[in-house]
Amino acid sequence: MERSGTASLRTARSEAPGPRSASTALLRPGGALPPAAPRYGEPWEIPGGAVEAEESPQAGARHEVLEEPGFDLAPGALLGVDWTAARSGRSDGVVMVFDGGRLSPEQVSAIRLRAEELRGYAFVDVGSVGERLVPVLARRVQA
Repeated sequence: MERSGTASLRTARSEAPGPRSASTALLRPGGALPPAAPRYGEPWEIPGGAVEAEESPQAGARHEVLEEPGFDLAPGALLGVDWTAARSGRSDGVVMVFDGGRLSPEQVSAIRLRAEELRGYAFVDVGSVGERLVPVLARRVQA
């Protein structure tokens, strides 16, 4: 499914009835821990996003990793499920966090950021994620 611009996606999500669902995959280089990746400004986020209609959570995580860090990676085990409260313009939602596995040095060097999705990334020690991520995202990574 081709995704349109960010503004129209946000509009579609805010107009969609019922709870939303989203997926993410935590990626680790060698023995280090998950990356934090900024999108659309501050604050930093982890790779992930809304699961499209007719898309499984695993497929959603896979397409988000393809869109954001720029490589095809089949998500592994489900690491956790979190609920997100409704807020202005958005319904409540469920977020599924999958294991993205350990990245080889070749995979890390192959990361190609799409300017419309990300402007940078960093591999951050799990104990320091709270310095870059909002509390709800830091909690998902630390769990």
